[in-house]
Amino acid sequence: MDIAYCADCGRLFQKSGLLICKDCLRKQDALFETVKAYIREHGQASMAEISEALDVPVEKLIRYMQEGRLILGKHIDYPCERCGNPIHTGRMCEPCMTIVQSDMAKAARDLSALAGDARRTDAGAGTGGYRSRRL
Repeated sequence: MDIAYCADCGRLFQKSGLLICKDCLRKQDALFETVKAYIREHGQASMAEISEALDVPVEKLIRYMQEGRLILGKHIDYPCERCGNPIHTGRMCEPCMTIVQSDMAKAARDLSALAGDARRTDAGAGTGGYRSRRL
């Protein structure tokens, strides 16, 4: 049984894979539903208008968008985490996502090559790199 402090309210709670307690999770879910309902009624509202009307920090709205839980439309954007260009959903723009995926693929290939080198080195350990011959 893991116990942790809630990231929102600071109270101790029994951890269940989340960083917040059940009470704060309920509050967050209710707030999210309120935001969704407001957007349904005021479809062209800006992020600042939504934030002001519902007393929700803009950062929380951006987090909802980054998580893919909230799509406000093409009229609202926020910065890509990597380059700062405006985006409408997710955490990165398409060009940055492509670069990151390419970098990750290269890193995986490099790790695989290192693992292969390590296996070859281990295979020859104790024999000076040569296989012993039986006579």
